[in-house]
Amino acid sequence: MVVVEAARTPIGRGHPEKGIFRDLHPNELLGAVFAAVIDRSGVDAAEVEDVIAGCVQQYGVQASNIARNAWLRQGLRVGTAAVTVDRQCGSAQQAVNFAAALIACGAHDVAIGAGVEHMGRIPLGTPQPFEADLGTPHSPELLDRDALIVPIVERPIVAGRGFAGIAQRAARKPLIAAVEGYVLAGGFEVALACDLIVAAYDARFGIPEVKRGLVAAAATHALAAQIAHNAPLALSASEAIVQRAGEWTENEAWQRQDEIVRPVFGSEDALEGARAFAEKHEPRWLAR
Repeated sequence: MVVVEAARTPIGRGHPEKGIFRDLHPNELLGAVFAAVIDRSGVDAAEVEDVIAGCVQQYGVQASNIARNAWLRQGLRVGTAAVTVDRQCGSAQQAVNFAAALIACGAHDVAIGAGVEHMGRIPLGTPQPFEADLGTPHSPELLDRDALIVPIVERPIVAGRGFAGIAQRAARKPLIAAVEGYVLAGGFEVALACDLIVAAYDARFGIPEVKRGLVAAAATHALAAQIAHNAPLALSASEAIVQRAGEWTENEAWQRQDEIVRPVFGSEDALEGARAFAEKHEPRWLAR
């Protein structure tokens, strides 16, 4: 199995009014990548047997199998199969994995794995305002099993290794983080867990969790003067972690942090933070 070619769109700000792709439909973004891969590789589009694309927020302009819509939008072969998959933050990677697996098992000779997420058109938390009318995918039984299901939905936690499989315990091989643009929240945690960070001149690092009623449990800083207007539960939890961290051994630190963080992620403030982000208004914290 051989990776013949790769392409991506330019990196830029995602925003409804100020984003660099604000006037582009996500079909156009993804379709342009499909066309570029085919053009650069020299592979005949008719030889592509399957197109797999990752997309988390499959609503509105990203609904109804965007992998196929983007393919057809470019005028490519109608007979090519296409499917869109959702594995949260790892959706595009999973799409590539599926494409590779189809080739490795002999089912296909040529396949494309890709991903798209137009945050300027479909921001994080888009479905939440509609859940009152259409219902929520998170049943009470599901939430009773794990309060962290909302608003994270899927926890990228590996037992014994922590977030992303590297935050809690170092990997056996050296890790290098190559950084461009913004490195926020979980991405910052992953970068901090690496042995070396190679960052672009304009790279920006941050832990904005408290702005959404959440907690940066693995990388918390005391910035009280700047974040005092943020979620009170998240701030209290962050302060508790900072104050107590020096008392914990390395082995017990993650368990102690989880005990403090878990109630915050299942709080009304956590939902309000995501809802305010989606609806673009200042959150109204309830401290519960």
